[in-house]
Amino acid sequence: MVNEDENEDSLRLDLALVEEKRDLVAIRLIHSKNKMAKYYNKRVHREYFKPGDHVMRINEVRKVAGQGKLAPNWKGPYIIRQENDNGSYMLTTLKGDDIPLTWHASDLKRCYI
Repeated sequence: MVNEDENEDSLRLDLALVEEKRDLVAIRLIHSKNKMAKYYNKRVHREYFKPGDHVMRINEVRKVAGQGKLAPNWKGPYIIRQENDNGSYMLTTLKGDDIPLTWHASDLKRCYI
């Protein structure tokens, strides 16, 4: 009932087709990732600031200290002192004191004074 020659030929054919199937799956995966990236990038809105703009920065101390849900989420206002190439900004207080750290645009929001 079992023909070993046909069985072996069938297995060799399946092994030959495995590489082709892997290539097709890889192509489909890349296409799917590119499609998701295109969808995401179409809807992303990046915030840009200029030196002199007033901003609020996220209050990271609230998360570490566990001050509870009534703690302020934003700190400030601050003034943008300098814009860096990588999307980060250097801040200054309203009194003119420089803040030593840089802040990314996603951690800032515009403040209208």
